[in-house]
Amino acid sequence: MKIVKEKIKWRILIPLASALGVLLAVSMLTTHILHTRRINNQTQKRLSEVKKLFKMEQDEDAQLLKGFISLLQKDNDLREAWLTKDRKALLEFSKSIFDNIRQQHKITHFYFHDLDSVCFLRVHNPSKHGDYIERFTMHRAVRDAKTAYGIELGPLGTFTLRVVYPWKIDGKLVGYIELGEEIEHINSDLKETLGVELCLIINKSYLDRAKWEEGMKMLGREAQWDQFPNFVISGSTFAKLPPVLSNYLEELSNCDDKEHLSHALKLPSNNRYYLGRFLPLIDAGGRDVGDIAVHADITEEVAGLRIFSVILTLSCITVIFLLLGFFYFYLGKIENKLANSYNNLQESKEKMRSVLETAPDYILSVDRDGKILFINRTVQGTTVEQAIGTNICNHIPPEYQDTIINTIEQVFQTGQCQSFETIVTPEGTNIRTWQVTRIGPVKHGQEIIAATIISTDITYRKEVEEKLEKKMEELGQFNKLAVGRELQMIEMKKEIDNLLRELGREEKYRDEIECIENIAGASKAKMS
Repeated sequence: MKIVKEKIKWRILIPLASALGVLLAVSMLTTHILHTRRINNQTQKRLSEVKKLFKMEQDEDAQLLKGFISLLQKDNDLREAWLTKDRKALLEFSKSIFDNIRQQHKITHFYFHDLDSVCFLRVHNPSKHGDYIERFTMHRAVRDAKTAYGIELGPLGTFTLRVVYPWKIDGKLVGYIELGEEIEHINSDLKETLGVELCLIINKSYLDRAKWEEGMKMLGREAQWDQFPNFVISGSTFAKLPPVLSNYLEELSNCDDKEHLSHALKLPSNNRYYLGRFLPLIDAGGRDVGDIAVHADITEEVAGLRIFSVILTLSCITVIFLLLGFFYFYLGKIENKLANSYNNLQESKEKMRSVLETAPDYILSVDRDGKILFINRTVQGTTVEQAIGTNICNHIPPEYQDTIINTIEQVFQTGQCQSFETIVTPEGTNIRTWQVTRIGPVKHGQEIIAATIISTDITYRKEVEEKLEKKMEELGQFNKLAVGRELQMIEMKKEIDNLLRELGREEKYRDEIECIENIAGASKAKMS
């Protein structure tokens, strides 16, 4: 018999593989989002520290400058030169001090100012003096009569941390001492401490092109005034400004709204990855003169995320293939078992159908109302398909219809098998046939859902029983006659033996009479 396999394996494996694939994709996406968010949060936290650390660096350097000025204002030579307004002597005494602190502490500016805020001496540039100082730190020191400090944008377009110290001699204010340092070293310190790259962006509205270009030349930098329409790059820890950042800044230069500078920026550059943001650059006067573009190097984090993603993906794919392999072989076994069971069932079904179709009995299945649910064969003139769905009463004589309906109802009520005999004479014939009908319940659990009817033709058996009864009658009559004759013979032989006994002779039939009496008694007992 041909083996038939129900293909359940792929019906399960394909949806399972799809579901696992979707689950893997969702897991990977979720993991990537969560790890990216973690990297972003950690990096933004690091970037946020820049502003705080930038302020701390300013305060520490300002305290250092204040300490130097505190020592300078006590120097007797400087005091004497200042009081006599001897610029040459003041320069001579302060020049060596300035050279020393410039080399060791990166101090780039050293001033002496009169009470009217006019510069008396620039130690770092002696040839220039006599100009009025228009700076916020200077105004604040004059106004408050105490030390003022802050970063200020100089005329050359460079940011300088300035400390202006009111100089008092014998309790009398005689002028102001100012020290300053370029803040480039602060950027370098922040880069080393936090691992970030910084870029100073200054609005052109606060700059004079000629002076800014002069300042860049003085610092040994390339002046690119026309690179962006609205701002310039004053300083950067990048060896070369990344093209992505340059393009982004070019886009920002066409935007009037400065809110864009608060957005985070992902910056791939030279196989390095940076995550950046913009911090406002506020000078000592509280003006927003530009921005500090801060970018944290997240190359290692990105590489770690990629490695983690690859490992997770390979692990998940391995687990998925192991699961699919397990289910493939497991379902294959189930599929083979189902195929064998199915073919055995089909074989049994074919055998059962053959048995039912060739069975001499009529086998039916009916519901409680007598509707035929199944029938193995029908009488001539009606097919099985035509009979199924009809009522059983349509196929039996009227005189037995009530009997079979009542019996079916009784089977449904009691759950017990019932049987009865009927005599049927087919239409158009004088032949009488005997049939015995047995009805039993079909149960599903405890519920009776149908009744099975088996109708067997017992005509031949009835005819044999009738012939047997007739023969038994004839045999009884024959036995009766035979027994009577035997009894007469026995009586005659008994009389002869009596006469012989009276004559004193030996009895001739005594043994024979005993034997016949025994046989007759046994036959009589058997007949009774």
